Amino acid sequence: MSTLPEFEISKHWKTYQDALAKINIYCDSNGIVVKHTSLTKNKYLEVYGWEEMLRSETHKDLETAKEMQKLGYLDCYAFLTCFHDDFYQQYQHFVKNNKKKVRRFYTEIVLKSNGY
Repeated sequence: MSTLPEFEISKHWKTYQDALAKINIYCDSNGIVVKHTSLTKNKYLEVYGWEEMLRSETHKDLETAKEMQKLGYLDCYAFLTCFHDDFYQQYQHFVKNNKKKVRRFYTEIVLKSNGY
């Protein structure tokens, strides 16, 4: 019988996981924050995880995310640049309700950074 290799999760992703567990009780089954909480003004479990990770951690791998947060695009960064099917329902809700912001993100960040 073979066993899966064990690996250690990096500190910043542990902070992220802890944040998801913390806010989860305020969310519906899709990860949308539906109950009032003083933890965040954000509507999404995924984005709250990123907020907490960026607030608490200084790892160099987080520099782009921190820049996106400063520009007001952390949600776009998390949902569009770091897409994962685990948060597909949140992604759908975000894109449906933030069409202009998503368009600005692609125009001002994605296309511009690629020389367009």
